[in-house]
Amino acid sequence: MAKYTRSRNGCKACKAFKIKCDEQKPRCQNCIRRGLEYCDYSKVLQWGGRPCRKKTGARPEDGVLFSSRRAQKPPSAALVQELAKAARAAAAATAAAAASRETIETSVDHEVEQATPSDQSVVLADQSMDIAESWQSLSFLPTTSLVGSHLPSPMPDILLSSPYYMELFEFYLKETCNFLVPLPRELYSDNPFYQMLPQMAMRSPTLLYLLLAFGANHKNMMAANCATEQVSLLPLEDFYVNCSTDSLVPVDLWQACVDPQSPVNVSVTDKLLTKTFNQLLANLMNAEERTSDSTLATIMMLAAFDIFFSDKRRKWRAHVYGAGRLIMERLCDSGSNMLTISDEGESNDLFFITRWFSYVDIIGSLSSTSKVITSEKLRAIKYKFEKMTDQENWSRRRINLKDIEAGTGLEAKVLSYLADVSWLIREREQRQDANGGEITQKLLSQVLELDYEINAHLNESERERDEIFKAYYSQGRPEIYKGYRILRATNLIFGLTGSFQLKRRVLNLPQNSRIIEDSLVKITKLVDESIPLGSSSTSCIIFCLFCCGCELLSDSMVKYRPVYMKRIDSLNRKGVSSAAMAKRIMEKCWNEKKFWWDILRENNLDITFAI
Repeated sequence: MAKYTRSRNGCKACKAFKIKCDEQKPRCQNCIRRGLEYCDYSKVLQWGGRPCRKKTGARPEDGVLFSSRRAQKPPSAALVQELAKAARAAAAATAAAAASRETIETSVDHEVEQATPSDQSVVLADQSMDIAESWQSLSFLPTTSLVGSHLPSPMPDILLSSPYYMELFEFYLKETCNFLVPLPRELYSDNPFYQMLPQMAMRSPTLLYLLLAFGANHKNMMAANCATEQVSLLPLEDFYVNCSTDSLVPVDLWQACVDPQSPVNVSVTDKLLTKTFNQLLANLMNAEERTSDSTLATIMMLAAFDIFFSDKRRKWRAHVYGAGRLIMERLCDSGSNMLTISDEGESNDLFFITRWFSYVDIIGSLSSTSKVITSEKLRAIKYKFEKMTDQENWSRRRINLKDIEAGTGLEAKVLSYLADVSWLIREREQRQDANGGEITQKLLSQVLELDYEINAHLNESERERDEIFKAYYSQGRPEIYKGYRILRATNLIFGLTGSFQLKRRVLNLPQNSRIIEDSLVKITKLVDESIPLGSSSTSCIIFCLFCCGCELLSDSMVKYRPVYMKRIDSLNRKGVSSAAMAKRIMEKCWNEKKFWWDILRENNLDITFAI
């Protein structure tokens, strides 16, 4: 039998992912598929030979000379045996994981092939690298075992029978869910994306497949960013898709089916999403499943997937619209025609999902323009914001640090202000589109009144929080206040951004206005001092980073650009790939001296950053 010689001449990218390189130049097929501009075939000098025998104990390691005061003693025989035993165990675990991945992929392939004509498959428009190729590149991440103390037992068979799926589920719990709320896990143990949704997924295969797809795609994006520091940005026109909100699940997804004769490489993420859509459609046809909390959560999680990864299908709006229809069906059954948002917090599943829906819907409307989607579809659901009238109860909640919703980083009152800002922006745009006339006296009065209310509330509430901190938390309890300090910052940034949007998009104050520049400087200082790079709070306020960062056009504002760009880049490196879309538009605003809402109109984009 001929002896096989392993080649060491592959490119660095293929070596990083531990996959076979065809060694074609200037670019191998793997790098062409990933969109890398070139292959790096350069050789790396490896320092070897015997260790240095100098008395100083100096030794060369990977080309760097280290020294110690005492020479290193050789390991004992017992230690050598322990190391050999550990190496054999690690090799066996790696082989088992590889076998598991192969088994799972074969199983999913078989299910896709056996699908009936009405049970069609979906292929995402982008060709991302296969999870099976890139998972090893994330070995630098700390390993965690799924304790599952907050999950019901026994777990679904799909997790128990597959170490690979269990690995994806653990990655979602360890990494992904932290970017969907403003607080890190150590400060927010009740994170509903860590606690509530996984518990629902234990009873809902549809939601479980989606959480696995979310974790797989996030892991994939992080692996891709580890392989190359330069992330290629797609042209804006590549993100345009004519968004239809006539169905709960976008119809055109089912027109992009797998061609049996086409050798398309479908990734694990695509297969999991296919199973999610297939089962979701079946659930929507079932009267009991259609009204379940898990079905509503699945649709909202599909919207989150599109927003988080800035998926080129651009169907987040259709998913949010579909979730709104299900919520309206429930409201109609209960005799109501408005979704009530209260300052009083609850702990049940439906409260969390509806609050999550209102957040995405309102922030999404803030980043829309009237020429992209009609106001009728934006106003598919009406809100009723109830103010807490019991001042004693309200003060107690503020003292107990419960007045800001930890899942969104917002007070219900500030969210209501953002809804009013969105409505006034649409009113202004519709008048401009209709006759291009000046702002009416009535609209001007409404804008000034709302702007006054926003800033008065922010100033008064922050003053009261300072007094509470001095009275209850300044002595001996700083760790309890750490998370709340972050929530104060996110809530304040959202409120100030809403006020800023009123001045720019309704009043049309010029960028060189002292009012505009002072507002931007105030928001920028708050971001710089309170929002760390790559933190979960950064992903929470990405919309504020986007719309304020895009406004840094004048020469006097250029110096503040790094505050925003560093945070956008840090999110991109963490796998939140929608940050690349924000960066693309932000740089276009700076280079062409255009407003971001004009760029959205020109490119017919309907985007949001409501993570």
